[in-house]
Amino acid sequence: MKQQSLGRAILLAAIGILSSGLVASAQVIDNGTFENWGTLTGSPPAGVPSNWSFTGTVSPVQTAGLVSGSNYAALIQPGGQIYQTISPNPTSFKLDMTFAATNPGLTSSRSFNITIGEPGANPSLNFRMVAGSVAGMLTLQVHNGSAWSTLAANAFQSSVYDSASNTFTTLNAYDLSLELNYGTTSSYSLSYGLHGGTMTVLSNLTTFTAANANGMSTIGIVGSSSASPFAVDNLTLTVIPEPGRTAYLMWGGAVLMSIAYWGRRTSAARVVSTRL
Repeated sequence: MKQQSLGRAILLAAIGILSSGLVASAQVIDNGTFENWGTLTGSPPAGVPSNWSFTGTVSPVQTAGLVSGSNYAALIQPGGQIYQTISPNPTSFKLDMTFAATNPGLTSSRSFNITIGEPGANPSLNFRMVAGSVAGMLTLQVHNGSAWSTLAANAFQSSVYDSASNTFTTLNAYDLSLELNYGTTSSYSLSYGLHGGTMTVLSNLTTFTAANANGMSTIGIVGSSSASPFAVDNLTLTVIPEPGRTAYLMWGGAVLMSIAYWGRRTSAARVVSTRL
């Protein structure tokens, strides 16, 4: 009985390990909640979120969280960029965040600018928000390598940020989710909507600045010189297991179940033999 119990425990542990391999590993990004900051100076308080790198001349501002339960968000100002290196480079992942973008006033000036990088091609994806053709609305665009292409026209309500009080006097917080698969035919989907509301899905998108199958190397949150401030909160990166690895793990689970089954059959046969 002790041997059977030990075997069962080993089997359950092995199955647990295999099952965990099938579950995507969340929060690959460090301090994507922007709760932790380094030295802050000035008013409003500017600095760099912990575990993020900074380039440019104007540091991010530590502002209030955009959603309930969040203490802080990162307000990205024109002239500054924060970025984080992702290693190892995932080829299939899901990127989630909440943001609030102000109106840059022009269709050529950007707000809410994020980039997804690859080894040897930085960035492979470049998204920006520009003024829409409807007052107070913003349009989401992606760069195709030579020009900007519109993904969602007049789809986002702009927010209004007051630097003196370091608050959004008008806050329209949006959830954005990017699911991307690098490969021979790379593609991605985008989901967006007001925080806590209905999400709009754009599927099977193939517009890249430069695409290859080497995986994601960096995430950049960019305050371009021709930009207006925007805030980002609760940014997470979830790596999705590759199909080959998933198949291997499932095969391993089947082998373990087979071993367990034949182990029970053998034990039953021994009991019968002893009774005879």
